[in-house]
Amino acid sequence: MADTNPTTHLFADDGTFPNSRLPVLLYRAAFAGAGQLLKLEAGDALVIPAGVAHKNEGASGDFRVVGAYPDGTGPDMQYGRPGERPASDRNIAGVPLPGGDPVHGREGPLLRLWKRSA
Repeated sequence: MADTNPTTHLFADDGTFPNSRLPVLLYRAAFAGAGQLLKLEAGDALVIPAGVAHKNEGASGDFRVVGAYPDGTGPDMQYGRPGERPASDRNIAGVPLPGGDPVHGREGPLLRLWKRSA
């Protein structure tokens, strides 16, 4: 099972993408499995809060992504184009914290780390 202390990574507002006050959480070895070593290692789980710009630069054929969104919402794709902000900032601010950590449940570190950063 994954380390209960994920590494945290903050991405500051760069003027184009708002990113988030909440840190991205990287859980190493969250799931069993094999795969090609890329930026993430096989078995890792990466939790990306709303507003953090991200894209897949390449992956092995067995790489999988699971997206999760609060009830009644879905992806809100932004591309850094003029005029996307400040509406995207308002949308991000309105996204609630999840009910628990996707790797460790209600007792996992996500809520503690994100509440502290919010």
